[in-house]
Amino acid sequence: MSTRSFICTKIGDFYKGIYVHYDGYIRGGVGQQLLEYYQDYSKIKKLIKRGDRSSLENDPNDGKVYTKSDDLKFTNLSDLAKYARDCGCEYIYFFDTNTTAWKVKEYDSRVFANLEYLLMTDGVVIC
Repeated sequence: MSTRSFICTKIGDFYKGIYVHYDGYIRGGVGQQLLEYYQDYSKIKKLIKRGDRSSLENDPNDGKVYTKSDDLKFTNLSDLAKYARDCGCEYIYFFDTNTTAWKVKEYDSRVFANLEYLLMTDGVVIC
């Protein structure tokens, strides 16, 4: 069974992102990999430019890519989150270029939380 996720950031005037089919969970999955291997904005842009993939690899040049996502862009984060939910994504990961921090939103959550904080506190969030 897969845990689908969506990885996104703001590039220029638009929000862009990719779908990742496997291991989308926070601890030991996509979330932890993003914190460990994707802190550099240019590396994140390269990952998104390559397109949707079955799994996240530590290097954006590695892994099986399904489709290129150059045309997939949104003017706001809410529309992007709706698209990701419609794709069945359980987690949405957003690299906030203003704070240079990864944030995550679970499927049924209304807000993004700081990913690093969640990993440090075993994912316990009180909203």
